[in-house]
Amino acid sequence: MDPLMHILIPTLVLTAVGYKLKHVLKYSFLGILPDLFYYTPIHRNFSHSYILLIPICVLIYLASKDKKVTFICSVFLLSHPLMDLGGYTAILYPYPNYFRIYAEITMNQTAFAPQPNFGLEIVPPAQVDWIYTSHALQTSTSIIFILLLSVFIFTNRQKIIKWISDRISI
Repeated sequence: MDPLMHILIPTLVLTAVGYKLKHVLKYSFLGILPDLFYYTPIHRNFSHSYILLIPICVLIYLASKDKKVTFICSVFLLSHPLMDLGGYTAILYPYPNYFRIYAEITMNQTAFAPQPNFGLEIVPPAQVDWIYTSHALQTSTSIIFILLLSVFIFTNRQKIIKWISDRISI
């Protein structure tokens, strides 16, 4: 989906349910955050995975302690993979399947009537195997490690600062 839509649709939804536009726009950049890796082999897998995005939402809550900010940020982050389900998206990466929502209209040749067809397609990685190259796995593993290390440092920063200051003091 177009990056503008990743910002526009959640903004419209949030303002429709009563959030102030000024407050919503402050966090709208999060709508395109999963596309940060667009030109890399890990686009639409690691960066669109709820296994990564949900902990980021928890981290936002821990950092802000504000339920409104957390909700706004979560809507922007978690709506992105849903809007990209028109193409093959690994929303549960590293679970080895891709998901695609499709809506097709075919013509019934005998009745000459259109037949709508909606569904969810689950595609094994063998059909989209470029994601599971060693480069993509190394990159995504490195990002997961950096994220976990950041969460550890963020949640234990006071203990770490105290430990360092105890070691440095004479």
